[in-house]
Amino acid sequence: MNGRHFKLAALQQPPIAVYLCVLASVCVLPPVHETETGGGRGAQRNAGGGSTLAAPSRLVHLKNSRNRVASRPRNLASHPVVLLLLLLLLLCTPDGIIVCDPSRDFWLVVPLGLADTRRNGSATVYRPAGCAIDDHAFVDSNGRGAVPRQPSPAGHRGSRTHPKPRASPDSGPPYLIVPVGAAVDTDLSIDSTTGEIRTKVPLDRETRSSYSLVAIPMSGDNVKVVIKVLDENDNAPTFPSPLVNIEFPENTPKDVKRTLPPARDLDLDIYNTQRYNIISGNINNTFRLSSHRERDGVLYLDLQINGFLDRETCEFYSLVIEALDGGTPPLKGEMTVNITIQDVNDNPPIFNQSRYFASIQENSTVGTVVLQVIATDADAGDNAQIEYSINRRQSDKDMLFRIDSNTGVISVNKPLDFETKELHELVIVAKDQGLQPLEATTFVSIKVIDVNDNQPTIKVIFLSDDATPKISESAQPGEFVARISVHDPDSKTDYSNINVTLSGGDGHFGLTTRDNIIYLVIVSLPLDREMQPNYTLNVVATDTGTPPLHASRTINLQVTDVNDNAPEFEHDVYEANVMEVSDPGTSVVQVLATDKDEGNNSVITYSLLEPANNNINWFQIDSRSGLVTTRAHVDCETEPLPRLVVVATDNGFPPLSSTATVLVTIHDVNDNEPIFDQSFYNVSVPENETQGRCILKERLSGTLTYSITNPGIDDLKVMTHEQKLLTRDVHEDKC
Repeated sequence: MNGRHFKLAALQQPPIAVYLCVLASVCVLPPVHETETGGGRGAQRNAGGGSTLAAPSRLVHLKNSRNRVASRPRNLASHPVVLLLLLLLLLCTPDGIIVCDPSRDFWLVVPLGLADTRRNGSATVYRPAGCAIDDHAFVDSNGRGAVPRQPSPAGHRGSRTHPKPRASPDSGPPYLIVPVGAAVDTDLSIDSTTGEIRTKVPLDRETRSSYSLVAIPMSGDNVKVVIKVLDENDNAPTFPSPLVNIEFPENTPKDVKRTLPPARDLDLDIYNTQRYNIISGNINNTFRLSSHRERDGVLYLDLQINGFLDRETCEFYSLVIEALDGGTPPLKGEMTVNITIQDVNDNPPIFNQSRYFASIQENSTVGTVVLQVIATDADAGDNAQIEYSINRRQSDKDMLFRIDSNTGVISVNKPLDFETKELHELVIVAKDQGLQPLEATTFVSIKVIDVNDNQPTIKVIFLSDDATPKISESAQPGEFVARISVHDPDSKTDYSNINVTLSGGDGHFGLTTRDNIIYLVIVSLPLDREMQPNYTLNVVATDTGTPPLHASRTINLQVTDVNDNAPEFEHDVYEANVMEVSDPGTSVVQVLATDKDEGNNSVITYSLLEPANNNINWFQIDSRSGLVTTRAHVDCETEPLPRLVVVATDNGFPPLSSTATVLVTIHDVNDNEPIFDQSFYNVSVPENETQGRCILKERLSGTLTYSITNPGIDDLKVMTHEQKLLTRDVHEDKC
């Protein structure tokens, strides 16, 4: 309420005399402005239009509500015309009424006879429109007075009660004051003889907003006085707690509200809380405030999300919120709101590398650490707790490696072998522990470093028609025997770090290469199977490791035969004897031929060369055994010394053959007497024929002894031929 009033009696309608009195007090003279100073009942005005009450003994003063500036109309009560009019009213009215002069600091008593009928048997203080008590005090429409709330120093005069001059019975002083409530005696001082009400202590509307008392005169009606304490802006808005902690999940949508404890101001109306502001801590304008006033008059406060929350960008806000009332200047209160952004699993783990590379010796023991992968998660709590694993479906199905699920350390799980696999590609998974876990993957390339733990291997491919270790004796120098390839499992590049040597073969074989990749065994010298049918070769491969390892391969090489040797008889000439009387099939002689070749090349077939004299077909030979036998009866007289030519032919291609001579002597049986070709020979000899000259030759078969039976012939001599075969002897040559 903007005023204070004292209810003394009730009036239904103010009479015309009251209007005349008020009109005279306002309009008779023009206003003359003056500034009151302290003392008595005056009040000093400050430049802002406020009031500072004077000494404790001053009375409550009145003021026109339409003129609340420092200067005010001059006091008109002392004007003779005004005083005369008021006196006239008092004389003409049986009852009294307290009215206010807008230019005076006290109440004036008006005869109550000018009033209409009483209400409840009591008179009412009548306030013309615009009459005010003190700078902030007004009489309300119900006729109740009010005093300023603060500051009202002790001794401040609130009003003066008067008797009803013409009332019956008399209601004037002295009064018996009956307080309604204990605060009247403690806070107010009431002069029972004059009816003045003064303050004992500074009033506080928030402690007590009104006072009630009853003034009982010696005679007449009782006067009930209600004093209301008006509000001033002396209380700042106050939050129930200076610090509030709240939480928001980071996925909270925009415009979501969270109710905050409102500020409460003990003052009323415009002096109550009017608005809220965020004065600091609102990073990126993430939040805004909204408010609404409920029926209880409290301005309730809501904190509303104005943007998008991201705990990873900003996980904590400290907002300083101020509450302001409507005073001039406004009073304010502050509250700090600490906002914690709760994590939501909205960030997957992130590896610090998209691919990792490592190398490890193949002889590393189980448990040897290879490397450590590191992933981070921008979330918090379980959402940032990372578990590592190896994706076995896509990599390392043999489980050669393992990973620590907490630290990401990869170590050897099984023995490694460079020769089996040189490079291992692992797919590593990092998964957080959120309710809906998120994961990320990275790749780890692990290179296995070779150690010299494997001997070279030698592979020989023979270039013969059936891929067996053999070479034809007809092979010429430079002809290929075998192809040698060498592999070292410890080296990814075959042959390049391997030395290959060849030994054995007595120099008939050598090793050649064009690129140190493929080695060829070649013929270096002509071969002769008949001289050396087999050779032993030794191939040695040595790597360049530390220490070097070597491997060897022994090759037993066979020289295959070609038909380069004809059969050979034991003798070039065989001599045989056969009786003339021998039956057919009689063995004459057995020849034997050998062939240095082998196989079919050494299989010999015997045959007899057809004789020049086809009539002599007495002999035959076994083609396999070489046994010569008689086919028919022989006749010494026909051919005493038959000559056979035996042919030995091998089975090679082309076939080779050789011959041997068989001289057969047919032993005669004396079954025929000698017979001369002629019964008479006539020979002429010159007388001068030299001695020893042949003058006659007779060719007879068999062994014969010739003699001259004519006596006395000494100049002639018979030469006897004793050879088995009939050939010309020297005598024949001489004839």
